[in-house]
Amino acid sequence: MNIKTKTHSPIRRILVLLFLLAAPGICPLQAGTPLQPGDPAGRSSLPGSGETDISVRQATQTIRGKVTDAKGLPLPGVTIVVKGTTIGTITDADGNYNLNNIPADAVLVFSFVGMRTQEIPYTGQPSLNVTMTEETIGIEEVVAVGYGTQAKKDITGSVAVVSPEALAETPVATFAEALQGKASGVYVSTTGAPGSETTIRIRGVGSLNGSDPLIVVDGVSNVSVNSVNPNDIESLQVLKDASATAIYGAQGANGVIIITTRQGTKSGRVRISYDGYSGWAKMANDGFDVLNAWEAMEFQAQGLVNLRDVRHVTTGLSHTQFGSLDANNQLTMPYAIKPAGLSKEQVIAQFGSIEAWEASYKDDGTNSWSRSAYYQMLEDGYPEEEARKGTDWYDLIEQTGFVQNHQISVLGGSEKGTYSMSVGYTRREGTVKSSYFDRYSLRTNATFIPNKYFTIGQNTNVAGMKFGGDRGIQGDSYIFAQTYTVQPWVPVYNVGGDYVGSQASEGGRNNSAVMTAENAKNDWTKMFRGQTAVFAELRPIEGLSIKTQYSVRLNGSWERTFNERDIMSNKEGSSTNSLNETADWRLNWQWTNTATYTKKFNEDHRMTVVLGSEAMKNDLGRNISASRIYYTFEDVPNTWIIDNGSSSNLSNSGYMHSKTTMFGLFGRADYSYKGKYLATATVRRDGSSKFSDDNRWGTFPSVSVGWRISDEPFMEPT
Repeated sequence: MNIKTKTHSPIRRILVLLFLLAAPGICPLQAGTPLQPGDPAGRSSLPGSGETDISVRQATQTIRGKVTDAKGLPLPGVTIVVKGTTIGTITDADGNYNLNNIPADAVLVFSFVGMRTQEIPYTGQPSLNVTMTEETIGIEEVVAVGYGTQAKKDITGSVAVVSPEALAETPVATFAEALQGKASGVYVSTTGAPGSETTIRIRGVGSLNGSDPLIVVDGVSNVSVNSVNPNDIESLQVLKDASATAIYGAQGANGVIIITTRQGTKSGRVRISYDGYSGWAKMANDGFDVLNAWEAMEFQAQGLVNLRDVRHVTTGLSHTQFGSLDANNQLTMPYAIKPAGLSKEQVIAQFGSIEAWEASYKDDGTNSWSRSAYYQMLEDGYPEEEARKGTDWYDLIEQTGFVQNHQISVLGGSEKGTYSMSVGYTRREGTVKSSYFDRYSLRTNATFIPNKYFTIGQNTNVAGMKFGGDRGIQGDSYIFAQTYTVQPWVPVYNVGGDYVGSQASEGGRNNSAVMTAENAKNDWTKMFRGQTAVFAELRPIEGLSIKTQYSVRLNGSWERTFNERDIMSNKEGSSTNSLNETADWRLNWQWTNTATYTKKFNEDHRMTVVLGSEAMKNDLGRNISASRIYYTFEDVPNTWIIDNGSSSNLSNSGYMHSKTTMFGLFGRADYSYKGKYLATATVRRDGSSKFSDDNRWGTFPSVSVGWRISDEPFMEPT
């Protein structure tokens, strides 16, 4: 699928600048203007100013310059302050700044959300240009490895790190689609339908009962791929081998994907940003190179010739629709394919006239008459050359789909706490008619740090999704297969205006691709994915962190499918329509407790120990479904409710989901000697209610060692 998009980085920069200039209540700076004291006592609330009262020192110098990012692009809205004072300014639209009244012994602090803060001593120079780099700590240098983090250079297991910049390179609906080709040993495939289910395999198929990896988002396990907005991702790690995944026990048997979403900042400023794109999605090719109607007839003729001349068959040398070979070994395109194989003259002879033949049409399957595509196209005004081609089924179901994505984010915080919130909307129209995917998402993250010993916080994600039309399912009864298994000499519509299918003998499928796409346009599946977690972290002594997190996941799905009457098209079809509705909800909870202790001994030895427990309960919930038949207004979706069907022909069912529980104890020890010799030992013991008492518990140990040859950064292990 080829996608054309509009770039959004310049727009985002302009919006950030406009916001900074137009929102004095949030950022009281103006480009090139000295800062004002934060309060009457001279207390500053800006980065680098500290918490104590200060007095503005006597100014003596002026400096100007330009601030750019690593690519050389100007950065508007960068804050420049004299450390320990309220003297400061912000850069203009071109990244330029001009700062007056600088004390002789000043330290200039350059800060910008998402960039590393730089402190540069002032030596009296008249100009200073600064290049700011993205704040990658925790993304590239520190890696999430399950219930904690580890320096990338000290990892002994196989962990792939995918940056948010790499995920943002392709405009996709899910992070799994963006993961394609970004990590070695990770296979990702989709059907191509918007928002379709994604197959992820980490180092092949690892289990007969399912090979999907465990997805952990902000410490919450088993999160749905579709519910995570890719724009919310701050870091993504893929744990690939037994050493890396052992701490998750049996859950990590097929690999683990750990995602951390965007957090707030301690800059003291509020950042409001918009990210978005729009574009068009097209098929990467023109479909299958199949025979057209006339070529299909000639192919049948050659087959009959081969039967006669090669295999010496003397009987049955005819085709239901095209008749027998003539003197030139050719077959004849029929006027009517139902009744099968009739010429125009035969139709008139049997029914009296073409008009009488059309008037005798019935949509009950008995008299569902159809012309061949060739004669129907001539009737519709197509030239001879086009009519001989017949129906191009692929062309009739393909479309150019409009795609768009919009997200507004708010980040902020201070030394006492941080917050992050984003609202997103994604709309993707498929390249097959009637297919689409909508998602509305809301994410909030917040932390409160009352003192250096204690932190509490929460993270919440809510996503509402709607799928419609073709889902890209493979198989000969689905839409793509119907584009080449329905014969090109079959028309789209019969003489009564209904779709043509297997009522036309030897026509191929029971339903055509066009019929499948059209009948699916008002069917939908709606999903709700919500998860929320609260956590508390205690740091009683240096090096020790004790954390507890409780999370709840609520999943809901609702599906509506309307099956239209198709007896006039399908010889095995239904003479009644029907409506099916299904509702399902599931509640899951997870309680995780960890204690992490890090200690350095004699400068050469460093050890980190993680101990923890985890309890889960899954699938608290119910499923209910109902169906009825005989809906009078088949073409009016607003009338498709269960009560409007026949009360004498109904069915319903309902059941409770099978609840399961799991409890695990785990531990990991990481040891480093002189930063060169590394060892990691991990063990987890899990008990699951899915197994009998005699086989309920399992132990999952792992030991790995490493030797870093060089002190320089190295490539990730694979």
